[in-house]
Amino acid sequence: MGADVTTSRERLDPVPMSENDEKKPDALVAFILERAAYEPWPAADELARAFAVGRVKPKDGPEAWRKYLNPVKQQVLYLARTGQVQLLRKGEVVEDPDEVRGRVTIRRADLPQTGPAREE
Repeated sequence: MGADVTTSRERLDPVPMSENDEKKPDALVAFILERAAYEPWPAADELARAFAVGRVKPKDGPEAWRKYLNPVKQQVLYLARTGQVQLLRKGEVVEDPDEVRGRVTIRRADLPQTGPAREE
């Protein structure tokens, strides 16, 4: 009886996609990448609020977007680990996504490295 030991990093990484899933990208990942390309460095809470639009019901209340916050943060970390986005803290690139603390913004790694200065 061996114990199933996983690291916190393994628990946060999304489950690998099957061969059939590769044709249909995850809606949340696609949304994050699209927003990171066209918005001036969005933060996780901004992404969660925008992703919730049209997905939550009026009866869920004004804080319903929060149920998307952890999935957004997890996907942003995954995208940073795979080099698709960069995490920025106070305008500086965070080199190790696992060491990030506080509010960060994201930008696509494959786009020009310009953007607005933000107060974090």
